[in-house]
Amino acid sequence: METKKRIKKIFSYLNNSVDVILLKNQSESFIDQNFFYATGVKEGLFEGCASFLYPDGKANLIVSRLESDLAKKTKHDVLIYKNKKEFDNILKKILKNKKNIGLNFDVISYKTYQMIKDLFSKKEFFDVSKSLVQSRMIKDREEIETIRKACGIADKVAAKIPSLCYKNMYEYELAAEIDYLLQKNGADKSAF
Repeated sequence: METKKRIKKIFSYLNNSVDVILLKNQSESFIDQNFFYATGVKEGLFEGCASFLYPDGKANLIVSRLESDLAKKTKHDVLIYKNKKEFDNILKKILKNKKNIGLNFDVISYKTYQMIKDLFSKKEFFDVSKSLVQSRMIKDREEIETIRKACGIADKVAAKIPSLCYKNMYEYELAAEIDYLLQKNGADKSAF
C-alpha cells in the first residue's frame, strides 16, 4: 500500500477533527515507528526528525542533513534543518494556519510535548495514538510480503542453528552467528 493510503487510513480512525498529525522523533529510545510506517522511509534512524501527515494523504518530512538523502527517496516534501532554531522555524511555518494538531502521546516525551506546546500555546493538541494502532492492525499487501520474507529468512536460519552449537559455547557467540546468518540471508537486522 502506498503511503498516501496509509496516511488516509490513519485519519479515518480519528475521533477528533485534526488538521495535521505531527510525528516527532527524539533520541533512540523515543523513535516513533509510526514515522516509518506512515512515510515509507525504509532505512535510517531519523533522530530529531519529524513528519507532518495531512488528511489528503500527503506528508512533509523535516530532517537533518544527515538523513536528507534517505528522506529524498520518499515521495514526500523534504525540509532540511541545520539546527534547533531552523527546526522550530519550520514547525512554526507549517503549523501557522493549523488549529488542531494530533500527537502520538504513546511515544512523545513530556519534554518534547512541552516544547511544542510552548511554541504553539494557542493550538489544540489531540492524542492520535489509538488511530495509529488501529490503522496498523490490518496489514496491507506490502506489510504481508515483508512478514512473509522475514519468516522465510527466520526458517532458513532456524534450520541451521543446531549445526552452529558446540560444547561450552557462550550465548553471545551463538547470537552473533545467528545475527550474521540473518543478515547474510537478507535481513536488515535481528528482531531482538
